[in-house]
Amino acid sequence: MKAEQSKADKLPRSHSSIERFIRWFAPLLILLAALVGIVLLGTLLKGDEEEPVTIQSPPVNVRTMVVTAETVEDTFEIKGTVKPRRVVRIAAEVGGRIESIASVTASGKAKNINDEIKKGAVVKVGTAIMFLNTDMFQAAYDQMQAQLGQAQYDLDVLERIQDEAGVVSEKELANAKSQLKIAEAQSRSAKVNLDRTTIVSPIGGTLNRLMKETGEYVIPGEVVAEIVDDSQYKAVFAIPERDALYFEKGDEHTICACSRGELDLVGTISYLSASADESTKTTEMELTLDKKVGDFIHSGLIVTARLKRRDLESVIMIPLQAVIPTESGHLVYIAEDGKARKREIEIDMRFIKGSSVRVLSGLDQNDRLIISGQRYCGNGQDVREEHVDLADIELLAYDLHGSVSAEELKEAAAELQVRFQRLGGVLAADVMVRGDREVPLLLSPEKLKAYE
Repeated sequence: MKAEQSKADKLPRSHSSIERFIRWFAPLLILLAALVGIVLLGTLLKGDEEEPVTIQSPPVNVRTMVVTAETVEDTFEIKGTVKPRRVVRIAAEVGGRIESIASVTASGKAKNINDEIKKGAVVKVGTAIMFLNTDMFQAAYDQMQAQLGQAQYDLDVLERIQDEAGVVSEKELANAKSQLKIAEAQSRSAKVNLDRTTIVSPIGGTLNRLMKETGEYVIPGEVVAEIVDDSQYKAVFAIPERDALYFEKGDEHTICACSRGELDLVGTISYLSASADESTKTTEMELTLDKKVGDFIHSGLIVTARLKRRDLESVIMIPLQAVIPTESGHLVYIAEDGKARKREIEIDMRFIKGSSVRVLSGLDQNDRLIISGQRYCGNGQDVREEHVDLADIELLAYDLHGSVSAEELKEAAAELQVRFQRLGGVLAADVMVRGDREVPLLLSPEKLKAYE
């Protein structure tokens, strides 16, 4: 046994290492070879299959309009208040107890409370409003009249003596004349105070308020009534200081009395403050209204003025619905060679007219702007466009006076509706303002029924 062991020990060590390597790694080599065979077999089988079919998405139905530059009125709206031509607060000029309110049926004092003049009564210049007690003032006037008579008598006596005997000095004669003038002045003053016990209206208009009643006491300077001169009205606005330079006296502007059923009035600038209010940074402006509108408005009515600053030339206006907001700004899509192309634009959100906004940059004239369906588009997306030409639907235009009949509008709207239904477009009640006219681009079925 020792001989065999010594013989084994004499074998080379390299043979032993090879045997161990084969014993441990042979299974791994077999597995790797099997995997390579499977891959090669799959490649051969795949070569016999057909090429995959690429499915293209159908084009998106869109509506487009040609971008144009036009002259646009730079206007803004501001609310103001209607005021009468003037408001006069009548104050008592002398003190005393109110003896009676003036009569509404005849000149003079009212016989009873039902005969008294009431708030809302129309008065003229000099119409009596109320009467104060005259006892003290009548007595004072009578006294001054007596003194006037005495002064006149004294002067007459001195002048007769002077003519007959010539013994009256010039000083005595001058003093008598002076006393007569004083008496005359005192008499006139007493008469004025007596007349002031009748409080009258200094202007024509409407008796708006009566602050005192019969039996109450008034002091000089205390307001007893208010008269409104409603022969003409004015609208008062506080416009931003930066806009004041665009306006001047004599300019005409449109004023809307919306609470009177969209009543449009024309006002002429009659006053423009020369300085701005430091606290509000606004400038007061008054527009005088036509006298004929007095039956439709009243003092205190809130109105809206559409004020025109200037005309802007070469302005691009697009529908707001075509604009897509992004984190970095705004973008739109235009149709070009049957595909949608993305355009980043800069818009002026302070310049919005109706449903259109001003574009400062990013669009050029004659670009075909996608105004519907753009939210289903991507850059390079195939599109099928239906062009909207505003000239083709000019029949739908109507102004504030309704120059287009409801029947014509209904027929044109129905035709337009069918056209867009055929394209699968979404109907909407969009309106584009063009100058002083409103053009409905699309009419919904609900809005169409309104014209039936």
